[in-house]
Amino acid sequence: MEFNFYIELLSQKEKGEVLEIELQPVFILQEKFRYKNKAIRDIKYKSDFKVTYKDGTIIIFDVKGMPPTPEFKLKWKMVKFLNQDMDFRCIKSVGKKPYTRETLKI
Repeated sequence: MEFNFYIELLSQKEKGEVLEIELQPVFILQEKFRYKNKAIRDIKYKSDFKVTYKDGTIIIFDVKGMPPTPEFKLKWKMVKFLNQDMDFRCIKSVGKKPYTRETLKI
């Protein structure tokens, strides 16, 4: 499903509608720290795509072919809270239909 979405983005890039496609951008949700002398890892959210459109719009996409996990739901809320100036969109499976600009509702 992610691959099909990527192919559609590449098609949009060829048409000049998309300027840049960044694969798997990472967002830090919580920095690493030390607690009682123990290192605690940072918490990251890795999206599927960061897409820059010709009009300057930037959208962060996550493509889901299966129901979201509780971990995803929590990280999804956190990343949106920490980056309220950004546009995050979750693309969910709607069968085997190909992605188009219309079905993406961009």
